[in-house]
Amino acid sequence: MFQLTIPSCSAELKSDSGMEIVRLNNHYESALSGHRPVSHSATQTSLVFLKHLDLFVPRARRSNSSAFASIWDIYDTYKVERRISIMSTFSREEGEVDYIVEARQDDNYKRRFEYRNQTFDSDFLNALMLMERMVGKNAFGEKQCAFQGLLVEDPLSLDAKCNYSLVHLWTFRLWQPEKKIRVTSLCWSTENHNILAVGYGKFKYSDKCEGLVCIWNVKNIQDPERSYQFKDPVTCVSFSQNRPQILAVSFYNGLVLLIDIISRTLMVKASNSHYPLYYPVWQVVWYPHEPLVSGQSLITCSENGRLFKYKKTKFFTSKKVMTVSRPHGIVQGVYRPRKCFSRKTTSRLNPSAEVLALHPEDPLIYLVGTSEGCVYVCSVNHRYDYCDVFLAHSGPVYNIQFNPFCSKVFLTCGADFCIRIWAEGIFEPLMTLESGLTPVQDALWNPLHSTVIVSITGVHIEMWDIRRRISKPKSSTMSPSKSFNTVIQFSTNKYNLCVGDSDGNVHVMALTEMPFSPMFQEEVLIQSIQNALISHPDMLERLWNLGPPFVKSVKTYKDRLHNTFSNMFKDV
Repeated sequence: MFQLTIPSCSAELKSDSGMEIVRLNNHYESALSGHRPVSHSATQTSLVFLKHLDLFVPRARRSNSSAFASIWDIYDTYKVERRISIMSTFSREEGEVDYIVEARQDDNYKRRFEYRNQTFDSDFLNALMLMERMVGKNAFGEKQCAFQGLLVEDPLSLDAKCNYSLVHLWTFRLWQPEKKIRVTSLCWSTENHNILAVGYGKFKYSDKCEGLVCIWNVKNIQDPERSYQFKDPVTCVSFSQNRPQILAVSFYNGLVLLIDIISRTLMVKASNSHYPLYYPVWQVVWYPHEPLVSGQSLITCSENGRLFKYKKTKFFTSKKVMTVSRPHGIVQGVYRPRKCFSRKTTSRLNPSAEVLALHPEDPLIYLVGTSEGCVYVCSVNHRYDYCDVFLAHSGPVYNIQFNPFCSKVFLTCGADFCIRIWAEGIFEPLMTLESGLTPVQDALWNPLHSTVIVSITGVHIEMWDIRRRISKPKSSTMSPSKSFNTVIQFSTNKYNLCVGDSDGNVHVMALTEMPFSPMFQEEVLIQSIQNALISHPDMLERLWNLGPPFVKSVKTYKDRLHNTFSNMFKDV
């Protein structure tokens, strides 16, 4: 009987595994040796002649002058109602950050706000907000209980079903239907599970609209509790984990703002207006685990293929983290048909960085998906070159997400109608999920089931379970508004799904008739992947060579569950 078994991490040099390790080490060293392939050449340059010049500057003339201002002039100047700028700074421990809030000098203006084109006092609006919450509880009390997960099905019921259903609870709808704005981003607050930030902007390239950020509350379904209007379309919103009241907002014109949602009026904590990007910023991600640095920094990915990191400095300056360049040579990954061009001219522009995903365990690794379908494996320590690259889709990559129960498994979705599941270290898809000829706008792992995937294609919301089957989805639900879906996001309590569409609606749907969550989520996921690869022994062998948790001799979750209960009864 073996009580401790430690697998060997070394291999003989002349063996197959040893030669593979040597090849990977050489590939890693060559990737970090230079930015791009270069060639040595020589040329002649002309000699530059230099000369010294002196310039005489005469002394500037000065003169004294005086002016008289009476007390009535001073009174008339300060009596005129004008806008001023209120400057404030954070404490030195968090870094000095200047922000500007436009306000009027009149004291009454600070307590009066516009609501539906009418001016009201702030105390009246707070009382109205509480009244709307109480009225909404009478109308949506049962649905709010279902949102919080209080209405749970009896696990011992004989009528329990497993249909992977979505029940529509309510819809967050704007009261201005004439404004044709799309839902571009959703983000739930990490501290208050009832608060949802929604970014509105343009979905199609030809759309012309303004931007809007609304803060919705589950307790008040009819109207948003905060609303901030902007001139440019909003592309992404994201809450900070360290400071829950701070919301990062990115725009189509390259502007990035940090706003405080405590105030009803727009309170900008930081802005990159001094150093704008002039390209659409597609995603903003808070980087919480930077070594030897307290606090959080913000990482953005833009259309010009550059990634910037922002810190809390005086002018919210940025530092370039990475530039996604076009890959050279043959790119590993999925097969893409050859383009029918007799003379191919390579574009010198960088591909657009569409999505950014941080590694859940390794704080130095992150993945970047581009508009050309490639996924770049990058490191924070190497800013001038990527560690590896593979082709994930034939079109743009719309989302990358790691499995919440196994950090070595992640999924990608794109415009080639597919959802692909990958393993870290293997640049070939383990499985491909495809249901039709509609681009997959977004796909997410279910936070309660390691094998369930939720995706949106057109007007349908599909749920996959790779444990059951991979040929077609287990369920397909049409959007309540029958509009084109743009983005999805699970609620913080993991029981609900939010779906944003092209008409500006945010549908909140509860997951019902779902299977029971297994006790060993990671083992169930690995066993499901191995069952799907049973007809591909070569891929299965490569998966086992990755090591734990992909081990050939690992016991199934059923055997582990049986051993657990057997040991419990023995102790009794």
